[in-house]
Amino acid sequence: MTIYSMTGFGRGMARDGEIMATCDIRSVNHRYCDLHFRMPRIYAPLEVKIRDMVTEKLERGRVDISLSVIAPSSDSGKIGIDMELADSYRKQLKKLQKNLNLSGDIEIGDIIVREGVLRFVENPEAPVKAHWPVVSQAVGKALKALQGMRRKEGAALKKELNFHLGALKALARNLEKEIPTAVEAIKTRFTSRIGEMSTSSGEIDPDRIAQEIALMISKSDVTEEVARLKAHLAQVETFLKEGSPAGKRLDFIMQEIHREITTFGNKLQSRDVSRLLVEAKSTAEKMREQIQNLE
Repeated sequence: MTIYSMTGFGRGMARDGEIMATCDIRSVNHRYCDLHFRMPRIYAPLEVKIRDMVTEKLERGRVDISLSVIAPSSDSGKIGIDMELADSYRKQLKKLQKNLNLSGDIEIGDIIVREGVLRFVENPEAPVKAHWPVVSQAVGKALKALQGMRRKEGAALKKELNFHLGALKALARNLEKEIPTAVEAIKTRFTSRIGEMSTSSGEIDPDRIAQEIALMISKSDVTEEVARLKAHLAQVETFLKEGSPAGKRLDFIMQEIHREITTFGNKLQSRDVSRLLVEAKSTAEKMREQIQNLE
């Protein structure tokens, strides 16, 4: 099954006569599906429909959606002139000219550039619904391009994750092989210390020694940790095969894997075990970083 990355970009364009719509959709990592819109205000009523289109395809990610529409000016609005404001500017300019004793004529260009004289007046009855077929085509094309990029990046991430998963499985097998040797080393060290203590302080009860050795070996038992680690690694393999959405589940499993590796190290310590644990933690961290990008 397909694994998708949360990172990607797509652009879609559609035209119908004089109407042309362009849609850009960009997505990055996020815990949830978080949509942000940037579009002309008159097209705000279409936001719900666009949101439905996007959420039908995307499970997670911060998604920025930009929409621009070129349509006949009569569709979206017209340019208005504030005659009262223009006349007020003219009078004030005349007054300024007189007070400063300045010569020259006041031209239309001196007034038209003043703030508020010219303004765009939106058509409240703009045929937004009539533009929806073109807009939806542009959004659909942008989503398709976005998903293509997310799919391509997801495939690369899946390949990397499977590589690291294989390495982590091998490390788990090697750790399991080291258990008898590490446990025997613990037993030997403990017996040696008991021997030194008995030499310096007299006879020590053999039954007590046996009990202490059994207790120490019990505390060093990592059978459950190994079993859970294997089960978690099998789950990672399964989720990668099942495909998206898998990011949240995989992130949780990687936390559990890290916990089992840490517990293993706390219970059982030897030079070889420590070396393998450092490699396992490093590999697991690499996997978790990559999983953060998965949908």
